[in-house]
Amino acid sequence: RQMCIRDRAYAKIEDLIFGNAAGVIATTEGCRKLYLGRYPEFEVDRFRVISNGYDPAVFASTGSRARTDSTNGLVLLHSGVLYPHERDPTEFFHALRALKLRNAFDGLRLEFRFRGSGHDDHYRKIVEQFELQEIVRFVPRLPYVKAAEEMLGADALMIFQASNCNLQIPAKLYEYLYSQRPILGLTDPQGDSGQLLLSLGVNSVAQLEDPDSIEVVLETFLAQLRSGTAYTVPMAEVNRYSRQSLTKDLSDFLQQLLRSP
Repeated sequence: RQMCIRDRAYAKIEDLIFGNAAGVIATTEGCRKLYLGRYPEFEVDRFRVISNGYDPAVFASTGSRARTDSTNGLVLLHSGVLYPHERDPTEFFHALRALKLRNAFDGLRLEFRFRGSGHDDHYRKIVEQFELQEIVRFVPRLPYVKAAEEMLGADALMIFQASNCNLQIPAKLYEYLYSQRPILGLTDPQGDSGQLLLSLGVNSVAQLEDPDSIEVVLETFLAQLRSGTAYTVPMAEVNRYSRQSLTKDLSDFLQQLLRSP
């Protein structure tokens, strides 16, 4: 009953917005398509996508990109909360166990680091069950700037997003892009996050709910990290997601609306 009341309230708010707004902004293309389908009478040119982005000022105070700890081997980092229903890493751990059982790591020193997951105890039980304690580590939250510094020093960054969030792109992904580190995208290739990564040339994308796909993609990704051939998105492509660039997009859209009848 509570869900029905909430859904009706949301629908009423949406009706008011699309019935009265001069313009509407979405943060992803998938979200824009959803609402244009729901409100086909709303003019397409009055609905703009302006994505989340990164703030270069946050990274300006972080210093160098050198490793900030004494860890040996490769560090693959996920920075931030892992929601059990939207970013559940359980199938990823299944893939890690499968790779370990067939000795796919081949003596490679690895650390899969989860910074501030918010559900350490829950996931740690799964890691212990799969006997992955030597390569999976849960560490506490850091202040924002320190977390950004850690991103710069990691060997690779991991994004986790289930297919029930296909119309979302977490702001973290744009910070990952700015960090200029290789990215492992554990997300639906057909979702907005997966489509963004693939459009930027990142091919290390596997659906979070599919351990077999994760196993294949992760093994290739680790080989690329080991050989120094893992792909990073050129800054020329990343710059369009800076807050300054996105603010200009917002300004242009507002100017367009002001010129409209």
